[in-house]
Amino acid sequence: MKQSSNTFFTAFLMLTLFFSACQEKRLDGMVEDRIYLVTPGLHTVPVFDRGKDSVRLQVVKSGVGQQPAKVKLTIDPSLISKYKETPAASYELMDERLYKIVSDVLEFKTGDYKKTFDLVLDVDALKQAVAGGKKYALPCKISIVDGTVQPAKNTVLEEVLLFDIKSPYLFFEASGVIQNPINVTAGTGNEFWFYTKVHTNYSSEGNLAFELMVDEAYVREYNRVNGTNLVPMPAAAVAFNTGQWSIPAHGNMRQLDCRILKDKLVKADGQPAYGEYWMPILIKSVSRNGIDPKKNMQIFRVLYTNGK
Repeated sequence: MKQSSNTFFTAFLMLTLFFSACQEKRLDGMVEDRIYLVTPGLHTVPVFDRGKDSVRLQVVKSGVGQQPAKVKLTIDPSLISKYKETPAASYELMDERLYKIVSDVLEFKTGDYKKTFDLVLDVDALKQAVAGGKKYALPCKISIVDGTVQPAKNTVLEEVLLFDIKSPYLFFEASGVIQNPINVTAGTGNEFWFYTKVHTNYSSEGNLAFELMVDEAYVREYNRVNGTNLVPMPAAAVAFNTGQWSIPAHGNMRQLDCRILKDKLVKADGQPAYGEYWMPILIKSVSRNGIDPKKNMQIFRVLYTNGK
């Protein structure tokens, strides 16, 4: 019985040494954990004119994931002069009333890779503050306040933010007159499918609903002003999938499928009305924010022929 116990102990010890050696070999040559900012230095970030908006500073703990860390965000005015684009550039320290740091400390567990400092900006107040031509900067400095993790080599834990206020818009991916025409032939089924996409220049906080329409009146007005005789696509000849008329929360794009109904393209005697049609599709409305006035319409040329 004693010999059996000794044999078991010896086998257990050998397995322990084997797995320990494997672990050491696996970690051999791998980089120790390091902290760095994803976008250090001076750069401009977009903020959207919708009351309040958020900005994120992304911090990464790279390496084998064996060490915890705690990092702290502070505002360091001395960084403004350090990171000026040119000697003549003039930035003012952003007033504390224009922003809020949600939490100035991030805690990384051993396996954590990326975390963010979230800042909420009062864009309405910022818009008023910059109306006189002032430029504001938010000089952010990251410090490692707990743990043995070191900053990554050849990097700085400093990020100076400038802000570009933009209008939050919905728009077509391709706008204006689409170069390639849509070719529809009589020899296929009644419905001809085509596709389009709408985008936002921001990530929607909630479900964003919108409406499209075929704008026959646009073609008629164009003819009146320019003395042309373009044929508008009848609105009744275009079917939309209205269930797709929304962009979900945190999204910024929606692909839409549309159909041309050939049985609606007929003459008074019921015969097919072959020819060239101009089909302007307009973003009619959106539930929040705005529509880009330069990208709110796309115009398709539709060539309907008696072919297969």
